Amino acid sequence: MVHACAGRIHRPRWSDSDPWLTPDGNTLYFISTRPHPARAEGRADYDIWRSRRSGGGWTAPERLPDTVNSAGQELGPELHGGILYFASARRSGRGGLDIYRAAAEGNGFAPAALLDGPFNSAASDSDFTLSSDGRLAAFWRGGEAGTARIHIARRTAAGWSAPEPLPGAINHGPFNFTPSFGRDGRSLTYASTAARPGQAEGMADIYRAPLPN
Repeated sequence: MVHACAGRIHRPRWSDSDPWLTPDGNTLYFISTRPHPARAEGRADYDIWRSRRSGGGWTAPERLPDTVNSAGQELGPELHGGILYFASARRSGRGGLDIYRAAAEGNGFAPAALLDGPFNSAASDSDFTLSSDGRLAAFWRGGEAGTARIHIARRTAAGWSAPEPLPGAINHGPFNFTPSFGRDGRSLTYASTAARPGQAEGMADIYRAPLPN
């Protein structure tokens, strides 16, 4: 749809969010409501897209195939060790949002599957991320009345430990989300809707905190 106003033509834009850059700096994954390549209009929900560094710029964004994207929302893509992790609200899940994984295959991806282990629940689980050594996993899990707390799981010889919520010094707001490990795996950067003077209720800020031992 195109709108004309006062002699100007206004074209609707789409929403882009959740950028994640691969460690080599050459591929950017993100979510977008921009038009599906086979459709003329944008989508009401988010799909995962990517762009590659080329010369002094970036290639045109490419929508990931339907082995990854679905009719539901896709959020928070991250690629670790050849595995794309992301959250989705598709019908095959266990809660509102669930964490999925899809192995890279050539230029595409194998069909996405629910992440095994103790990560998905009847609540929403999203924003999955790994520490650089792969020994720690973090994500947020929804609670009552639209709240969310960041959880941590540790990789052991027997598999992943049961996820535990981080203490209130980190989960200090009603909604705590988008965790990211520091390079040494000892700190966490995240967003929180914690109240502070001069801040409107429900607005988020970015925080950084050391992880508990």
